[in-house]
Amino acid sequence: MKGEKKNSIVGRQKYQSTLKRNRQISKINLVIIGSALVIYYAGYEEFASPLLWLGIILIIYTLGSNLMIRHKINQLK
Repeated sequence: MKGEKKNSIVGRQKYQSTLKRNRQISKINLVIIGSALVIYYAGYEEFASPLLWLGIILIIYTLGSNLMIRHKINQLK
């Protein structure tokens, strides 16, 4: 019983560190999307389009990763 609890705690800590990293990625993503929108409205669509796609891909990655991690954390309970 004691070993199972320790494994559960270690697993939770690993997943929680990944959630923390995803929060940092989300903050960076806001900067990327914001700068892309500013560049787009400034008239430089050829530079803004790849940045917007990068922002969309990062959003999909972080959302998917967060959903999987939360599911794993709930399984550990």
